Amino acid sequence: MSWNPLLEPQNGISRKIEDKKERSRLKGILRGLTLPEGMGIIVRTAGEGKKARYFIRDLHILLKRWEVINQRMDSTKKPADPTAAS
Repeated sequence: MSWNPLLEPQNGISRKIEDKKERSRLKGILRGLTLPEGMGIIVRTAGEGKKARYFIRDLHILLKRWEVINQRMDSTKKPADPTAAS
């Protein structure tokens, strides 16, 4: 991935990106992304100057990884609930 995105509960931009025009540009890119309910992205400093297509590509990769993780969690045998009555 070219800009080290993080999936988070809300969108944000690293405080280390100080240039106001760049922060505004990145916020515009974030607003244009379609994210599942309850998900957001944090743009880290590696995202500075990157084109929108990289954000779209990397988001797609992250969402596919998240889907695989969820599928594995759903298919894994759950431990017994120790508080459940026998």
